[in-house]
Amino acid sequence: IGITIIGFVALKLSPGDPLLTSINPEVLANLAAHPELLEAERHRLGFDQPIFPNQYLTWLGNVLQGDLGYSLTSKRSIAHEIGSRIPQTLLLMSVALTMAILIGIPIGVITAVRQYSKLDYVLNSAAIFLASTPVFVLGLIAIYFFAVNLHILPTGQMHTVGRDDLADLAVHLILPATVLAIVNAAPLVRYTRASMLDVLNSEYVTTARSKGLSYRLVIMRHAFRNGLIPIITIVALLIPEAVAGAVITEQVFAWNGMGSLAVKAASARDPSLMMGIILITGVAVLI
Repeated sequence: IGITIIGFVALKLSPGDPLLTSINPEVLANLAAHPELLEAERHRLGFDQPIFPNQYLTWLGNVLQGDLGYSLTSKRSIAHEIGSRIPQTLLLMSVALTMAILIGIPIGVITAVRQYSKLDYVLNSAAIFLASTPVFVLGLIAIYFFAVNLHILPTGQMHTVGRDDLADLAVHLILPATVLAIVNAAPLVRYTRASMLDVLNSEYVTTARSKGLSYRLVIMRHAFRNGLIPIITIVALLIPEAVAGAVITEQVFAWNGMGSLAVKAASARDPSLMMGIILITGVAVLI
């Protein structure tokens, strides 16, 4: 409820008129000559009512009945607009988070086991650098090297023109998923390293080693399994970061998902569509 109130009021108070943003010049000139038409449309949509609580409670009541409204720009229902984009974003995020876990946790374990070694310094420096680099910068660098210079991967989109097979989708998924994975893997390396160092210095690990168990067995059976407990929480907390990163990544790579839809809705000042995206994203993060 708090998220929807803040989002609703912020969107309504933002500059620009959503009714005039996507209108062509001829219609705009007609409205300038007949302002009563614009006022009638505002009244029909309830835009002439107080923002809170009138407009908000009307919107909330419709949402509770399963009606998210319709887009002012495309004239299609919000459920249709968002429903057609969610699978693409879920695909990108699931692949990216899986890659981040497979990259970040093993490297974090290695840096903890090899503490203060040259490998530890190199990997930690790389993790700090990547965690500090904006997503769009990494995306543009990846496009420049792998698409523009080497010509081995596409610059963006989900499919090559004229193709819609799974293999083509997988090739187009490589760059955006890898960039999003690296951004999320970098902090995961730091968290895993800290958690593993805490476990490696504990008494039960020292006891296990004093019993003559091999170092590899001690790391995998005792230290790693207990070190994963806080890491699982961190992985869950990376989901909001992945959502935020997906907005930028989808825009850079022209990925037709929720992120690019959010940018489009914000540019068009489409309040109903933006509220639908805020609601879906907020609920997903809270869950």
